[in-house]
This record gives sequence, structure tokens and C-alpha cells, in this order.
Amino acid sequence: MPIKINGTNTAANPSITGSDTDTGIVYGSDQIDFSIGGASKVTIDSSGRVHIGTATNRLGEALHVLGQGITTSSAENTNMGLFGTFGGSDLLIGTFNSNNVVVRRGNNNVARFTADGFIPNGTDTAAANALDVYEEGTWTAILNGGNFTATQNSFRYTKIGRQVTVFGQIYNFSSSTNPSNIEIGGLPFTTSSQAVESGSVVFKKVDIPSGQAESIGTTASSNSTNMFFAFCGKGGSSDLTLRYSDLNSTGAAFLFCHTYSVS
Repeated sequence: MPIKINGTNTAANPSITGSDTDTGIVYGSDQIDFSIGGASKVTIDSSGRVHIGTATNRLGEALHVLGQGITTSSAENTNMGLFGTFGGSDLLIGTFNSNNVVVRRGNNNVARFTADGFIPNGTDTAAANALDVYEEGTWTAILNGGNFTATQNSFRYTKIGRQVTVFGQIYNFSSSTNPSNIEIGGLPFTTSSQAVESGSVVFKKVDIPSGQAESIGTTASSNSTNMFFAFCGKGGSSDLTLRYSDLNSTGAAFLFCHTYSVS
């Protein structure tokens, strides 16, 4: 194919072309444009900055791409890195293949994103250390399978990875005489098989049994969605699960915070 140097030096008729006279190089004032099909596609300006699909430079950037995005790869369809909007409105930064995304600072890996989630340690690859979820929401307690009722206020939860924290205020119980343990079911996530966690409780109108400290905590069964209130034993006494009959009146109230792990 012959090279022609006889255009009008415009995008529609570049100075240097091949047999296709509207595709070639246009020389401007301290800049070079590459024209395809009669339209400028790539511009190198006087500062050596490259503009693809646009001649605009907004932030002094060395490379400005107007289009769907940028893709890099070590080989065709292999280890592909993505940066751009790719037809959407959100900025996509990641990989097309199953590669991890690693964040670097000072030539050191400081964090990574894997198929298991976010690992805030760039040198760690253990799946167990990946943060795969953050979630907030509300939940509704069921007392003893629905056999008792009480007023519930601000029953919320926060889940970070395998750790769940539930909060709430419960009062105006339907009974203060029944000998059954107060069982609060309906936890938003099932506890793990090694549930030994506990929580704190602020309470009022509770009769303290003999041998128990004037302190109440929370405890939960393993592999369940049930939680209990428990007196903290003093001296040689064992902990005692709170019963409806321990309530001084149906106006007893509890404000609790309980943290537990899930499988």
C-alpha cells in the first residue's frame, strides 16, 4: 500500500495516509492527531499526553480515554484487568478472569479482594480471614415458640463476616408467674456449633434469686436461633437462666446487646 503525503491536514483528509484518504495522521500546532474514517480518534498534545476518543484534558492526566473502559491482559483473554464503566454508570475496577485484585502502596501489597471476600492484609491469602459480608437490619423475637408475648423496641442487628451483634429492648411481658425460662427465639442468623458468647443487659423489676448476683447477661444455644437471659452466679453458685416467674411484674424491662458467631 502506498503512503501519500498530500492531504489537506484535516481529520477528513489527513496529511499522511495510505490508499484510504480519510485515515491517517494530522499534524497540528504542537500536537499530532490520528484520524480514522474522517474523524480524530487519538490525540497526542504538546505535553505528550494521550487522548483517546476525545481531545479534552480535564485534570492534567497523562491518558484520557473516552469510551467504555480499558482492558489489560498478559495474553489474549488471560489475566485480564478492567477499568472503566463498560456501558454502565458505575466505575468497574477488577478482573475479567478469576484473578484476585491486589491493592499496593509503596510497592507493598496492603489489601486484596478474592473470591472469598476482602482481606485487609495484602500478604494474607487465607479464605477464613476474608470479610465477605457487612449487613444491618431488624429482627423480630419469638418468645418460647410464640407461647408468650412482650413489647419489642429497636430490635436491630449488625453482621460483619461471621460475627453478629443483636440489640433490643423488651418489656410488658404477658406473664410474670410462669416457671418457664424466658427463651428469645428468632435471632437473625443461626449460632455456630461452638456458641459460647455472651452479652450485657440493663434491666428493671426483676427479683434476684438467692445465691445470684444482681447482674444479668445473655447467652445463646449452639446451632440455634434462641437466646436467654441468665443471672450471674456469685460465690460457688452456678448461673441460672431467667424465668418468667423471676419478673417482679409484667412491667419488667430489658435492654440488651448480644454478640455471637455463625458458621
